[in-house]
Amino acid sequence: MARTPSKKLTATLNYYLEPDKGGDAVFYPGTAGDKRRRQAPVRVEVEDMRACREQPALDTQGFQLIEEPSCEKKFDDEERIKSIYHDECAQIVKR
Repeated sequence: MARTPSKKLTATLNYYLEPDKGGDAVFYPGTAGDKRRRQAPVRVEVEDMRACREQPALDTQGFQLIEEPSCEKKFDDEERIKSIYHDECAQIVKR
């Protein structure tokens, strides 16, 4: 994978609150209650991992970066993304 200069940005990510901090102890995914779960905004620094000397590994970081071409080039049509790109991603994960 080609190396690019390191790029960092600061972003706000929303994390679900733990029960001892006012979050829900039990929730049911896909329900209205799940959508209303309390969150805490946290400012974090996000770094473009493509520039790192040591690439993340699935066994240690839980993800890895791969370079894989896609038939989808525009990413402007939700139906094409679902029918083409999602299937391509599923095939990559199965490997």
